[in-house]
Amino acid sequence: MDVPPHSSLTLTSKQRLNITNGDSAAGTMSEAGVEGKIIAWRDVLHEGPVDSSLSLEELSKQRARFIASNNWDDFAHISGDFSDRDRVIRQLDYFDEVVLWFEDDLYDQLQLIQLLDFFSRGPAKSKKLSVIVVDGYIPPLSVAELKQLERTAPRVKLEQLDIAQRAWKAFGSSDPSSIERLLNDSTSALPYLARALTRHLEEFPSTGDSRRRLPHFSRSRRNRRASSLATWSSTRTWRD
Repeated sequence: MDVPPHSSLTLTSKQRLNITNGDSAAGTMSEAGVEGKIIAWRDVLHEGPVDSSLSLEELSKQRARFIASNNWDDFAHISGDFSDRDRVIRQLDYFDEVVLWFEDDLYDQLQLIQLLDFFSRGPAKSKKLSVIVVDGYIPPLSVAELKQLERTAPRVKLEQLDIAQRAWKAFGSSDPSSIERLLNDSTSALPYLARALTRHLEEFPSTGDSRRRLPHFSRSRRNRRASSLATWSSTRTWRD
């Protein structure tokens, strides 16, 4: 595999791949001695365009262009980071298993459904996959707590993959009411997803019907740009 020998993404064969939300969590997990390779997914998916019909690589380019257009990062730098990240999860023969480590908030839940959707399709579908979702934040957890989560990580269920597929499609749809239709069904297999997506819809102004709050994208993006920039800036550096 063509990975520079000193890259933070250098792989050795047959180990565990851990994917988490950002660099703070990745650093905490590494310091605690979590087994295997640890990478941070690092994308503020609730801000800017997300076309869930695109391939992983095409979507990464779309996201990199958006991030660069807001001057949150240099296009070459962020597209290179995304390319490295994507290349790792395309090289699953190097790993015995994959563990997803995420939190309960919107930022994490969107990354989680993107990854669950990816692992529900193609060659990735056959990989041993476990999911850990923390009700709170990963960085404050003690070594003992992280090790306990690592030992007891539950295997992903087909119902979780199905919900993630539908949720990712709805989130990336050009029809924002798709999210509301999804929330009319049970998403309890991913227990924090409904709360996160409801919070996402509440960021947008009402369409005029008091019973419905649907996204008005341009205004929402202006209102949330400062907080999203802060989120992006706090997760810029890869940590192994």
